Amino acid sequence: MKSDTQVVFLAMLLNFCYVDAATVKCPMSPNAFDASINSEVNFDKKANLYTYKYTINNTKISKVPIFAFYVQTVEKTVAQKAPTDWKADGFSLDTWIEKSMDWNGKDISPGSSLSGFELQSKYPPGPTKYVLLGSPGGVPTVITDTPEDESEVPVCPGFYLEGSSSTSAVPTGITIGPVPPSRIVAKIRIKRLKENKYHGYNDEEPDLQISPLDTGKIQVILFGDSDLDVTKISLDSLRFGQGQAKPTKTSFVNDVKETGDKEMLEHLKKNKAKHLLMEFDLKDVNVLCDVDRALFLTGKYQEKELFGAVKIKHVICDKKTFSKEEKLIKKNGSYKERD
Repeated sequence: MKSDTQVVFLAMLLNFCYVDAATVKCPMSPNAFDASINSEVNFDKKANLYTYKYTINNTKISKVPIFAFYVQTVEKTVAQKAPTDWKADGFSLDTWIEKSMDWNGKDISPGSSLSGFELQSKYPPGPTKYVLLGSPGGVPTVITDTPEDESEVPVCPGFYLEGSSSTSAVPTGITIGPVPPSRIVAKIRIKRLKENKYHGYNDEEPDLQISPLDTGKIQVILFGDSDLDVTKISLDSLRFGQGQAKPTKTSFVNDVKETGDKEMLEHLKKNKAKHLLMEFDLKDVNVLCDVDRALFLTGKYQEKELFGAVKIKHVICDKKTFSKEEKLIKKNGSYKERD
């Protein structure tokens, strides 16, 4: 059964792609944008409410416009506002990310930004997921190896059709939003095994890029403090990245020799606690081009949901970086449905 994402991608291809005896002309991937989310949080003590405000920046190097925005949140969000020419769809349980506040409207073109996204909640701020959706278009990508049957839907870079490794391949990143009491937020950083510096500070632009073609291991460190005793984490429950990878190695450490950002170093100085080191195989993490703008760690901590995230630089989908997904779609999908 096709996911909502795959149905949308299939419809886009049927509307925009062109096949002839010599070439395939694919539309630009709807995920081919470079964007960031700026967040602002204000607290009203009298009303006991947090107001969350967001600005979307679609940079000049983006190839397509953005038309929808989702922020993962919790129930009982009490109000929502939208920019001019946008609609606030309200709280949703069944969308691109479970339990979200949704907006959609007029395109945010490359090189422009838009403010006015606002929600209110009684829950305090912390890291949470966001999703952005773009429109296909721009200069077509020309692919020379055409399908044997011209009636087939071609496999175009960035279109995660049925058979791909992801059932919900939409650009997902990390922002600030309401955190439910059932969740404990974990501060994490990542690095390649041979590196000396950790990456992933969420208040800075990402400086680590991981390609779907990369192999080897990635190391994740989860910092302990007075509120989070890492020895009480259920290690069997830990999952990381798009592929829900299980750690191949875990260990507890008392200090960290590698360098990192200012926030990380200050945390280590102030918190004389154990920290959890994890290693993951990049093949299992399954980073996807155009899609992964952050990597998420989940698990169980006593009676709570453990949640951590780090920003990464996304990789653009092209014939090479999408090659693994193309093979899977051709092997496992029923994409040969050009009605």
